[in-house]
Order: sequence, then structure tokens, then C-alpha cells
Amino acid sequence: MVSVLFKLAKRYQIDVLQAITWNFSVSAILLIIINRPHITLQTFSEIFIYPYIALGTLLPILFLMIAASIRINGIVLTTIVERLALFIPLVISYIIFNGQLNNVELSAIVLCVFAILFIISWKRTTKKSAGGWMYLLATFVCLGVSLILFRQVAQNAIPNTTSLLIVFTIAFIVSLMFLVVHIARKKTRFSWPHILIGWVMGFAFFGYITFNLQIHQAMNTQPRAAFSALNVGIITLAMMVGLFIFNERLTYFNKVGIFLALVAIIVIANTDIINAF
Repeated sequence: MVSVLFKLAKRYQIDVLQAITWNFSVSAILLIIINRPHITLQTFSEIFIYPYIALGTLLPILFLMIAASIRINGIVLTTIVERLALFIPLVISYIIFNGQLNNVELSAIVLCVFAILFIISWKRTTKKSAGGWMYLLATFVCLGVSLILFRQVAQNAIPNTTSLLIVFTIAFIVSLMFLVVHIARKKTRFSWPHILIGWVMGFAFFGYITFNLQIHQAMNTQPRAAFSALNVGIITLAMMVGLFIFNERLTYFNKVGIFLALVAIIVIANTDIINAF
């Protein structure tokens, strides 16, 4: 739903920054209403605040990169890159935290790298899409770093819903600061309808977050199967929407990259089974 709104942004003259700002506001409000997280001054003494600040600052930037990538590259390629960003925490844990990777995991990472190289169209034919590959890479890196920060935040003693409320509140404040600067510099004009658009996006984003939390709970019993089903399902849905509704076009190399991405996700999700052979 969020990707579709980003895709329609230019057609209906939607100010993405304004929509993103109000998206975070309603996401925080929904968290308060539905989950009722308990926050006191003691809460902030129990957590390491810097990952929250970093994540809250990065999320608006990530949304802007995703919106720009969808506008230029389309829903299909952007979604594939988002799914491949899941490999970044795996690589970082190996490089920084001295983690261990088996041959199957290394093979999946190699497939991920080749998938990225095939998905990114380095040569563009129009000035309009000249920076498309940069937005894909920016989405890949920003989302990967966000996932690492989410893991750091999840390690705190407070409930995940409380952590999400803190992150969404920071993201709203940061987005609002960006918006105020843009309005002050007359790069955009405040528009009441964008509050409604942002709230629609916020409902969709909150639903996506809630769905992911439920999936991660399911991962406690069948983690590999849930991981594979979730990501392959998201890619399939994105391809259906992008190809059949918005008539997005894929090059031969893009198709090869998508195939490699699917293989990489399935391989990493079935590491134990493959190692058994």
C-alpha cells in the first residue's frame, strides 16, 4: 500500500515529505491507542538512547529514498532491493561481531551481490532516470542499516511496542523539522490534504509493522519457513502490482537479478536443510 502511494505521488502531485511526516504521526498515535505502551522517565534510564535517535533520524531518509526509487525504478525493482537488504545484518555480524558463516550462507551472500548487480541498470537512456541506480543503492544501504539499528533497539529491556513508539516519535519530529525547513525556504507549501494522505499511509505502514511482528512471533516455531514465505510473498505481490497494474518494464538483466534474489532468499531460509546434504 505504501509503495502504491509512492508510485502515485507524481501523478496526483503528492508532496512525499509531507505525506511521510504525517505518516509517522498517525503510526505513533495508533501504537498508543492499540498497544498502549507504558513510557515514563524511568524508561529512558533503562535504554541506550543513541540507536533510537539514529533509527528515528534514518527512517525519514529511508522513506524518501524508497519514494524516489519507486518513482524512477518502479515498485518491482525497489521491493527486490528492499528484500536483499536483509543480507546486510548478516554480513555485518560476520565482519564486526566475528560471526561465523557456513558455505551455504556465503553462497547466498554471493547470489545477493550478483542479484544487486543485475537489478541495477547502470546505463540509463534518459536524464530523468539517470540517478535511478543510486536510489536503489541508497535504499539497499539505508534499509540494511535500519535493520541493524532495529536489532540493537530490540535488545533493550523494554517492550518492542514501547521502542517503536519512541522511534516513530523521533522520526515524526525529524520529518517535521525537514518539512518546516522546506516550507521556510519556499521549496514546498503546506497542504491540509497531505495530512489525510499521510494518515492513510500511516495506517498502511502500521498494518505492515503489525503484520511483521506477528510473522516474527511465528518465527519462534518455524523461523526459516516464515522468513522464506514472507519475503517470497512480498516479492510476488510487488511483481503482480508493478507488472500488471502499473505496466512496469523489466530488462533481461533485471529478470536475471530477480531470479537470483529469489534463489538467495530461499537458500538463506533453508540453510540447515541444505547443510544436511
